[in-house]
Amino acid sequence: MINYLLQAIDKTNSFSDKLRELLDRFPNVDTKAMGFPMDWESEPLWK
Repeated sequence: MINYLLQAIDKTNSFSDKLRELLDRFPNVDTKAMGFPMDWESEPLWK
């Protein structure tokens, strides 16, 4: 939801990149438990 709203406000925001970097830095974080669907990074919203 946050990314969707940020994209609506400013298409050039870097939230997606920063989130990916953070999740890469902490691989033990369970994105499924956070509510992310499998293969969430391939969704158009995150590209």
